[in-house]
Amino acid sequence: MKLPDFTILRFGVWSNASQRRSTPPRFLLTYELEFQHTACGTTNINGVPVPIRAGSILFGRPGDVRRTDFTHPENVNTDFIYFSVEREEPSMLRGVMDRIPACTEADDALSARWEALMRDLREGDDAIAELRSTCELAAFLTRLSRKEPAALPPAFPSLRQQAVSAAIGYMETHLSEHPSVGETAAHVGYSESHFSHMFKSCTGYTPHAYLRLLKMSRAKYLLLNTANGLDRIAASLSYAKTSDFCRDFKRFCGMTPRQFRKTRNGGYNS
Repeated sequence: MKLPDFTILRFGVWSNASQRRSTPPRFLLTYELEFQHTACGTTNINGVPVPIRAGSILFGRPGDVRRTDFTHPENVNTDFIYFSVEREEPSMLRGVMDRIPACTEADDALSARWEALMRDLREGDDAIAELRSTCELAAFLTRLSRKEPAALPPAFPSLRQQAVSAAIGYMETHLSEHPSVGETAAHVGYSESHFSHMFKSCTGYTPHAYLRLLKMSRAKYLLLNTANGLDRIAASLSYAKTSDFCRDFKRFCGMTPRQFRKTRNGGYNS
């Protein structure tokens, strides 16, 4: 049996410290789970308004467009988990994810599972804890998929949003080849000009800028999780010269790759 290949990217608690009345529309790049501890307004997922109630669980998918209006910005108290899944995911997992609604009212069992998952994430600092968190997340998503939706079906991304999400997936899997905007547009069936306009309207970035963002994110991962030298990392991201990679990385991250590796990871010698 193959365990789902989840990567938990961020988790924590959000309290809207700046007391914003609304958030601008944003294009989701990851899966998002939120457990709402208070009633504080309405969020809109792909044009579907979703009331934020105490005890509700919100679920977002890559490609969703979401914005939120807060009627009580001072009352926001939200646990969140952002995670990604390998794109070559098992069909069983795909079926589970597709059944999860945008909003579900938590019962005692779901609340207990959520608390266990958040506790494991906060306290875990080794491979066993990471495995336990992965299993907890899979169990939580499975239980969530079996719940009756809170009067809302899954809010799936539009065809345009799905095309942009597919384009991002194509970019991610071809970072070593530096795909052109035309190649990426052709992959999802659009002309280059139409695709470029659509991409920026959904993500706020041009395709070229977003490809660089993906490269820098991948570089950070490789610096922290491998002992690969800078020449090898640069080549894997289609840089002809390591000096060009180092220049882009410093511009993007505010420090050199070596400084980033030492500061964040205790230092590989590369």
